Amino acid sequence: MIASSLPTTVGVDGVAVAINTGHRAGIAFTSVLEDSSLSDEDKLSRALGIYYTDRDVVGHDTTALIKEALAFYSYDPSEHYGKTKSALSKGGGKPRKGKQLISYVKDDALIYAAFLQQYGIDLADGELHWHKFRALLDGLTDDTQLVKVMRYRSVKLGDVSAEERKFYRDMQEFYSLEQISDAEAEQLSALEDKLMSAGKA
Repeated sequence: MIASSLPTTVGVDGVAVAINTGHRAGIAFTSVLEDSSLSDEDKLSRALGIYYTDRDVVGHDTTALIKEALAFYSYDPSEHYGKTKSALSKGGGKPRKGKQLISYVKDDALIYAAFLQQYGIDLADGELHWHKFRALLDGLTDDTQLVKVMRYRSVKLGDVSAEERKFYRDMQEFYSLEQISDAEAEQLSALEDKLMSAGKA
């Protein structure tokens, strides 16, 4: 990322299309993906509105636009910057097969406080590039309450002593993300996989 410029466009049909790179767009996209009350069609429509202007959408395949938006949102450093380590090893913003440790939407206050505490960055002022936001999030230390909360969520109660178990159980209940059901998570994963594989030979 240091040696390469942060991307401001995505390639669609061989054309560079401008994309909303701000962290607020990424968080809004997360909110849409996690909203089980929306149909797949509604999610795709809203995603287009979050990441692209009406002018940029004209003349391009909708599926290709969404696929590139998902790739930008997912942020694979090896694709954009030649790195191999995931920028968000602590946990993603969406429920996956593993245990969800963070929600960009539900943990917004903790994220805000952590960035202000560690980096002196006020996320309410201006915009951070989504990839920069993700990298900085990955760099947060145990001194921040956000990382402490993520560790509380990650603890397997069966692996700790009886004395510790009550503490971690209380913390997990207090900071519960109230994850979506397994069925909803599978539907979300299937939608993403379908879009990411669209157009592949």
